[in-house]
Amino acid sequence: MIMKGTRTIAALLVSLLLGACGAAGCDRPTYYKDSGSTGEIIAPEGVNVPDSRSSLKIPPPSQLGGGKGADNPCLEAAPPYFEESGAIVGSPEALVYAWAEAISLKSIEGLEALYSNFFTPISGDLATWRADKQRQMAELGEARMTVDKLSMAPAPGGRMVAKFTKRIQLGSNITESRIELVLAKDNNAWSIISEKSLDPS
Repeated sequence: MIMKGTRTIAALLVSLLLGACGAAGCDRPTYYKDSGSTGEIIAPEGVNVPDSRSSLKIPPPSQLGGGKGADNPCLEAAPPYFEESGAIVGSPEALVYAWAEAISLKSIEGLEALYSNFFTPISGDLATWRADKQRQMAELGEARMTVDKLSMAPAPGGRMVAKFTKRIQLGSNITESRIELVLAKDNNAWSIISEKSLDPS
């Protein structure tokens, strides 16, 4: 089983993509810049701690983009894909975009974090599934995976079925395939419980 202790949410993945915002300037309000940390929630004895997996995570400065300094005084900007897609952090749509981002980043741990503990591959066991995902990530090379033509439909048991085109582009070379993810809520956070290709085998 994928350990729940390794789970994060889509918001955690953005920390790997942040770039310096010097070119954009620091005067305009931003989602991350104007946010602050409230620290860890400590619940009194006998009271459950609220689930915080859907909360905003303020990432450290990027190792690639550089931190604050004389030439780069502003906080780094969040990646644009949530805004462009119209997805809200913690929503089913955001989880789908995070799935593609994790594969593009070649982060098997980040990818596993998006799956439910009850996820079972269509074929093979979890070890085989993990090896296949790592192979797919390696084969991507410098290409990126994006989500196109995303549709969401409710399913029994409060689940959501996401169908979309997985688009991989490297230069002028583009490959597309159709994917279906079934999402379920686990402790008020969405996770992937089923995954399959919709293309003819």
